[in-house]
Amino acid sequence: MFYELKKNLRKTFFDINVSDIFNTPPIICSDIASFSILSQIRPSDIKSYLLAIKSFSYYLKPSSIYVVGDRFTESDWKTLDQHIDNLIRIPIETVNTMACPHGGTWERIFSILELTHKHYIIQIDSDTLTMLYPTEIAECINLNVNFTLGTSLGQNFSTCVEASNFASQFNEDTHVQTVSEKALASLDNSDNLLYVRGCSGLSGFAHNDVTTNDAEYFSTSMEKIIGSSKWKEWGSEQITSNFLISNSKNKMVLPWPKYCNFNPDNISKNSTFIHFIGNTRYALGTYRKYSKKIIKILLTS
Repeated sequence: MFYELKKNLRKTFFDINVSDIFNTPPIICSDIASFSILSQIRPSDIKSYLLAIKSFSYYLKPSSIYVVGDRFTESDWKTLDQHIDNLIRIPIETVNTMACPHGGTWERIFSILELTHKHYIIQIDSDTLTMLYPTEIAECINLNVNFTLGTSLGQNFSTCVEASNFASQFNEDTHVQTVSEKALASLDNSDNLLYVRGCSGLSGFAHNDVTTNDAEYFSTSMEKIIGSSKWKEWGSEQITSNFLISNSKNKMVLPWPKYCNFNPDNISKNSTFIHFIGNTRYALGTYRKYSKKIIKILLTS
């Protein structure tokens, strides 16, 4: 109870301090850009989402911006319309996830994979900030290379057997990610399949590479191995994203910690992209401080 109260108070304080994001100029998408951006958000994420999408678009302007709206009202859509000139709405209930789970951001990855038939898609979480020009991402777009955000335990691709062996050291962990990673060795042809313990908070999907059928095949395979109830837990979509990118034609893990999940020890003047994930989001006031810095840049641009 006290943890939730503390978290809610910190979020309220953050929201009050970054309200000026609503006064920053709208994003004007580019007619010549070869990529689009997609995010899945709820109404409570709108303020953070605008910080995320505006800080990224300040450096790399997309041709369009897709939003999978979870529990959105018309008022929520109109708020985003005021800040994004080429917003494309995707109500969450309209997304078909085939034989895969519903919820847990599965609608997000299926929307992405459907859209890669048209162009390169970048997935950005709402709790992220782009601090510097993302050179590596620009190169991935130009070369049509898939990418994922690395983590402290995932900066290189390995075989599924190697990934399974690594995860086995966490014997007591029952989170779907660890359970699934332990089971990767049970996949058919696991010696020749790759995996990285990345983070789907920032990922790039190349034009005409990974498909919805690929996602469905992996999902149904994992569901058979670890069980339906476990696979439907929150986090299975991220495992799928990691697997799909790992086994794509051209891929890379963004250099860590230049692109990273927030940890005070990881942050430096060279930090390009920071994901303020989970319990670390409001720690030390860093997210608030960096957000206000970005707002100041946007107001004067």
